[in-house]
Amino acid sequence: MKILVNGEIFEVEVLAQSRGEVRFAIDSREYEVSFAEQTPSSEATSAPASKAGKKLTHVALEEDGSIIVSAPMPGVVTELSAAQGDAVESGQALLQIEAMKMQNGIFAAVAGTVSELYVSVGDEVSDEQPLLKISRGKR
Repeated sequence: MKILVNGEIFEVEVLAQSRGEVRFAIDSREYEVSFAEQTPSSEATSAPASKAGKKLTHVALEEDGSIIVSAPMPGVVTELSAAQGDAVESGQALLQIEAMKMQNGIFAAVAGTVSELYVSVGDEVSDEQPLLKISRGKR
C-alpha cells in the first residue's frame, strides 16, 4: 500500500491492525500508531467546519502521480469549495459531505490542481466513491 504524508509518498506494509491501532513497516522500520477521537477545543467549536474536528481525506495514488480524493462515508455533497482547474494547497477545504445530519469537510492531501471534478452539490455519494482528482506539479 502507498500512503501520502506531508506531500511525500511512502510504500507501507501493514503488519497488524486492530480497533484503534495499526502496526506497519516503512523501509523495514516498524511503527505503531494508535488512533484517538479528537475533540474540538472550545476555541475550535465556533470555527467553521473546516477548522473543527477531524480532517477527513481518503486518497488513492495514480501512476501519473495524481491523487484521487474519495468519500470517506456515504452522504450528500452540500458544498464545493474548489472547481475544476483551481490550484489548491495541502490542507485546503475541497468540499463538504453531509452524513447523518453532520457536515464533514474533505481537504486536499497535497498541493496541486483540481484536474477532474466528479460530483456536484446535491449529489449522493457512496463510501469510497471518487470525488475529484488533484494533479500534482501543474501549478
